[in-house]
Amino acid sequence: MASLDGGGIERSRPEIRLISSQLNSTHLLISVQLYSTPPPSKLVVKVTCLLEHFDDNTISPARLIVDHDVYPLLLDCLLNGNEQVAAASMDAIKKLAGSPEGMDIIFPANNNEAMHLGNMAARCSSLGRVRVLVLIVKLFSISNSVASTIYNSNLLNLFEAEINNTNDTLVTLSALELLYELAEFQHGTEFLSRTTLLHLLCSIISSTSTESILRSRAMMISGRLLSRENIYTFIDESSIKIVISALDKILELSESQDTDESESALEALGQIGSLIQGAVLLPQLKPMW
Repeated sequence: MASLDGGGIERSRPEIRLISSQLNSTHLLISVQLYSTPPPSKLVVKVTCLLEHFDDNTISPARLIVDHDVYPLLLDCLLNGNEQVAAASMDAIKKLAGSPEGMDIIFPANNNEAMHLGNMAARCSSLGRVRVLVLIVKLFSISNSVASTIYNSNLLNLFEAEINNTNDTLVTLSALELLYELAEFQHGTEFLSRTTLLHLLCSIISSTSTESILRSRAMMISGRLLSRENIYTFIDESSIKIVISALDKILELSESQDTDESESALEALGQIGSLIQGAVLLPQLKPMW
């Protein structure tokens, strides 16, 4: 069976075959065997199809996934497979999240579980960590309920950790790009506002030692997040003023700053000002505007 202790699939590369058959036009059986010919991507597609089309009311597909130990394989493919395999694994896990039983598999009650996504990210490569973040974004998009579970599982902290990591600019940029996607969801406003992410973004914008591309992306995320109609329900005006002030300083130093930064600052301020509450705050910080 697949190993998840950092070694990926075992060296003999055993792969699991999913065999399904229809009995009495309604009863779908699934069994798992070891074999060596089909590539993992075909297996993952079969798992996704099972989750999507399973019509047996006597047992849930999530139960079958647990009984046949398929979920560890999906995680292994996510972290260690090629791009195609990883994408297929994400689709399968997202389908699995469509049921309460599947949610229990993906988000174990005990955060110390080995297959908790936070623990998986802590012991894998930088590429694996980014893939976990991509999966979180996909799951976050499903519903407010799933987003709440992600927040309560402390998985949004993974974004903070990667953004705070100054050792790998590409990983930090990837985390910011994915955070930009999270900020697009209306239900994301509530959960993102509960974290320190806005404060972290403001710190990036204000830091002269941070790379320009990271500052520009932080500005765009801030603008998107602070343009959500419900943002003032969760964030007080003083916090928003701090962000506006940081953006304002970028414009004041525009002669010595990258043009892209100035454009990003203007765009972010425009997004903030698209709301009446935000428009009222802008003149308070820059009367000459």
